[in-house]
Amino acid sequence: MLKHFRLCWRNEIRQRYKLIHFYDNIDVWEIYDLEIALQEKHDRYCDPGHTETIAKLQKRLREHKKSMRLHKRSLKEL
Repeated sequence: MLKHFRLCWRNEIRQRYKLIHFYDNIDVWEIYDLEIALQEKHDRYCDPGHTETIAKLQKRLREHKKSMRLHKRSLKEL
């Protein structure tokens, strides 16, 4: 039973797909095909048909995180 846990997430939305990464004390990924499941009820992360899409979105999310760290660093220098 969980008494307390903090939920942190990042997501990447690109037209048709929404990728979500829950992190901190867990490491869980979800992906939703928004053309099929607008209510986000059917996680497709374990679906082998989405492997390439997941890899592309994860790469974009990592790049975004990196650019945000660089942006925060440059703001501190001002």
